[in-house]
Amino acid sequence: MVKNRRRIGGFLFRIFVLLIISAMMISVLTPGVCAARGLDAFSDVKSDAWYYQDITEMTALKFINGYPDGTFRPNGRMTCAEFIKLITVALGIYSPDEESTLPPIDINEAGGNEKHWANKYVSAACDAGIIVDADVWDGSFVYDKPITRGYIAKIIVRLLGLSTDIQNGRMFADDASVYAEAVAEEYIVLGYTSEYGREYRGYLFMTRAEAAAVVMRVRAYRENPKEYRTKAIIKNAENTTLTTKKELIDFFCAVNRKCPASFKFTSSFSYREWHDVYMLAQQLYPEYFMSTGFTCYYKDGYNVFSVELEYSSSVSDAARMMTVAETYAASIAPGIIDENADFVEKLRQIHDYIILNCKYDYENYKNGTIPRKSYTAYGVFAEGTAVCQGYSAAFSLLCAEAGIKTVSVVGTSPNGENHCWNMVYIGGKTYYIDPTFDDPVPDVEGSTKYEYFMLGAEEMRAKGYSWDENVFTADYVK
Repeated sequence: MVKNRRRIGGFLFRIFVLLIISAMMISVLTPGVCAARGLDAFSDVKSDAWYYQDITEMTALKFINGYPDGTFRPNGRMTCAEFIKLITVALGIYSPDEESTLPPIDINEAGGNEKHWANKYVSAACDAGIIVDADVWDGSFVYDKPITRGYIAKIIVRLLGLSTDIQNGRMFADDASVYAEAVAEEYIVLGYTSEYGREYRGYLFMTRAEAAAVVMRVRAYRENPKEYRTKAIIKNAENTTLTTKKELIDFFCAVNRKCPASFKFTSSFSYREWHDVYMLAQQLYPEYFMSTGFTCYYKDGYNVFSVELEYSSSVSDAARMMTVAETYAASIAPGIIDENADFVEKLRQIHDYIILNCKYDYENYKNGTIPRKSYTAYGVFAEGTAVCQGYSAAFSLLCAEAGIKTVSVVGTSPNGENHCWNMVYIGGKTYYIDPTFDDPVPDVEGSTKYEYFMLGAEEMRAKGYSWDENVFTADYVK
């Protein structure tokens, strides 16, 4: 048995590695289509098909139905008009109570006419900003033309307001658009696997089964983006081989957020390669890691890894602390963050709340008896006591509630000790915030300072901070 030890942000992180070497549509209710059927009527929808659950739910909700011959035709193509009806009805964008108007686009240029059955749905989509004039001009939207995967990515980005400024590692190996990368970032559409890696293949027409799945995912994402993304990331790891650093980081954060006793995954990365990625994920996103170490089991030459997590207390207690921390962040944020303020002001509000409501766990720090909870956001929110990793984790959770991207940075502080602070990216520039060092020690009630707030890299270095800027890059917060 090999034992590896790491000290991160003042916290001893133990990793036990066991190497076992030897044996070790959807017909979208268009004119002429039959009324909704039970799934038993769909002779071509099998219970073991990947799209079975999505089609089941959408049929039950009466968003889709089948054809008179008892088929669903999951591999058939879906037209632009059919998809627009499906998504506007399923997401409540189209309301039958509203007065129908002609779409504010060139209907004839889009291959339609004033009597086309889909006009009312297209009109609703235009009003919602899902369809724009440029879609007609470039030929993306044509009423009765099969819809492409590339165009659907654009529709989803507009509908959910997703950012297309994707810098944190591309998901696809092919020439995928920024829209495809944006929907993949949220694990709504992940593309195909090939010998070259993942490929989006935006030029392909989307099938009826794919359209049903995409719309159900969009519905779930709108209800709770964070929960949807966590579940989708874990499901992706259950069904596919993780081949990119980005996928691994996403998975390690998502699975740790659930505080399981163990988990399993398959990756093209070797143990040593993904181990380094795991360590990086923990440093960047400490808010999701309640475990104190892990044991990994795998067979030499195989790429399936079984991981048993270790906790300072019980699994249930770790899960409770994670839930409490996230609940606190969600409930606190609306009361302290002015949604009309600019990013810098929001960051100041978060910075001030943490400092005014938490004190540094100095006594335990001096005695070398820092409890696990002081390294977590739970320590900040529930106990009012933490060390640097806890400050940084709480700051990140509140930033997430404010829609601000931030990650933690691990390095050494001006006093030469291991330390953790935050990085943000605003207006094309990277800034650093250290709420721990802005909190007076010993604690002074009602007092805060801004000596370590919104500093550039040169300013941080001038104050004595040191970190690996090739590892903790701005790509993670752009």
